[in-house]
Amino acid sequence: MGLTASELDELPYRVAMRDKFPQHYSAAFHFLIPNVLSVTAIATAFSFTQNIQPLEWLMLPGAFLVANLIEWWVHKGPLHHRRPGLEIAFERHTLSHHEYFHDDSMAAAKPRDYYYVLFPVWGIFAIFVPALPIAAAAWFAFSWNAAMLFLATAAFYFIFYEWMHLIYHLPENHPVVRARFMQFLQRHHRLHHNKRLMQKYNFNVTFPIADYLFGTAYREPTRESLSGTNGARS
Repeated sequence: MGLTASELDELPYRVAMRDKFPQHYSAAFHFLIPNVLSVTAIATAFSFTQNIQPLEWLMLPGAFLVANLIEWWVHKGPLHHRRPGLEIAFERHTLSHHEYFHDDSMAAAKPRDYYYVLFPVWGIFAIFVPALPIAAAAWFAFSWNAAMLFLATAAFYFIFYEWMHLIYHLPENHPVVRARFMQFLQRHHRLHHNKRLMQKYNFNVTFPIADYLFGTAYREPTRESLSGTNGARS
């Protein structure tokens, strides 16, 4: 059984990091606004499409896969390694998120703790700026509809990421976490929070597609493997 909310709230490293909370921080606000902006972006992108052809619909799974690969690359790169011009990404992720949530203390104790989970409101714009040239390339290579479908998928993926990451840091007894598939995904993310593993394995936060493609998926050791190894790469 994991730690109680009270025990989580009293962890020394969490207490030490509370002075970084903005005085009037609202987790509900910082979750609601990106959701509204993302849904608006999706609706707007679809409103600019017309007579979508069957092959153009393939942009949806294609763009989802591209987003998954980008998620993996960004997480493996600037989020865990300091890069010039991207220091804020490293600081918010490695020096804040990973320091506040350890693999044995993944749950938030109070809503304010999601300050170290959720993107800031401006995060959606940081996602869309890189997405625009890719959408332009899709327009040039395929069609206007393909470009709009790519942008719609990018907006969906952003908020999907936020929802999944939020779920992983819910209390262990939360009904959403009890689903078997969700337990698998949460365990995948929890292993990434192990300080021995976080710079090598389990970089996907949504679905571990890229982790399995590039050999960075890590699973907990089975009883059979405990005698000879510390773990197993999937």
